[in-house]
Amino acid sequence: MTDRGALMKGMRFFIVVMAAVVVSYFPVFSAEASIVSVPSSFSVARGQASLKAVAYRFTLNPTLNTTLSSSGGNFLVGGDVVSAVPLPLTAVIKGGAGSVAETITVPAGVIEAAISRGTNRFTYFREFVGSGMSPLAVSVKFNITTEAGANFDILRIGLYFDNKRAESTIDMNAPLYKAYADIRYVGSGLLQGYWEVDGRILSHVNQPLTYAGGTTLMTLDVPSLPTNDVGSHVVRFVVTNPASALPSPSIVYFVVQKNAARGKCTIRTIYPSDSASVAYSPLKLKWSKMKDSTLFLVGFYDDPDSKPLFSAYTKKTSYTLPKTVLESVFSPGKKYYWKVIGFDARNNMTCGTESRSFFFKK
Repeated sequence: MTDRGALMKGMRFFIVVMAAVVVSYFPVFSAEASIVSVPSSFSVARGQASLKAVAYRFTLNPTLNTTLSSSGGNFLVGGDVVSAVPLPLTAVIKGGAGSVAETITVPAGVIEAAISRGTNRFTYFREFVGSGMSPLAVSVKFNITTEAGANFDILRIGLYFDNKRAESTIDMNAPLYKAYADIRYVGSGLLQGYWEVDGRILSHVNQPLTYAGGTTLMTLDVPSLPTNDVGSHVVRFVVTNPASALPSPSIVYFVVQKNAARGKCTIRTIYPSDSASVAYSPLKLKWSKMKDSTLFLVGFYDDPDSKPLFSAYTKKTSYTLPKTVLESVFSPGKKYYWKVIGFDARNNMTCGTESRSFFFKK
């Protein structure tokens, strides 16, 4: 090979290597990114677990299409991690912009950890990573205040009928049948929502609430809960303001022909056993399959003869208590009761369990 040929070969090798280096390095060198949380801060009440919805918004320059991920979040007090949240999030970025939402569950223990360290502030921290980019960090600030000074928020909704239970049987065309909603809240604001029966809106609610505390709502005389249709009817109260991550509880009433028989068989509970001690985590209830039952109403109580703390319906022979409800309604170390009512495909109340108790471990 001539000197000229060797020189040209070497130059081609040099150009290829340099081109490869430039192509692989270019995204890291040019990518600029920012992240903000909306809102950026909250006020929370001492001694109360709460749920806060935030959105993380991303801006990238140049306008790239990519994916960013976060493996979890941490609650920080004075720079120390006091609680971890192993909940992954993924944000899809298109044209240099994107967002992802999260409902932050703030345990009462985090609030008490901040107070025990002599501060009324703590933060929630996340870090997002993506290919060819430096990690993006974002934090949400929390200020601890009184219930009256906290951001307007719904802590608990309990539904029941005149019999103080989550289920009831009533004669056809009975007049002025009512449902009630006990609402526990913090802060002040305009409560907005609606009563719903079998998926249809019955009436709207707009009520100012002030200085934290509780209130009881009831369905109207006109329109009242319909009792002209034999069968089971599902009632919900849905909150539209303030925005809440709490699932809307459900209760069921059963309309029968006057003087109809109202007996029912017994459903066998499987888990947990009566008086069981269970972990403070989303509890999965199980019961036996009944031949004629296609719909089940599950109710939770702090006393077997009291109004329900929470209730829901399911078509399965099991029900898992949502984490959001667990942390906002139930407390470790306390005794609770549960029971199940079954309905058949013709909406007849068929079976039920006896009340069973359980303890959440501390």
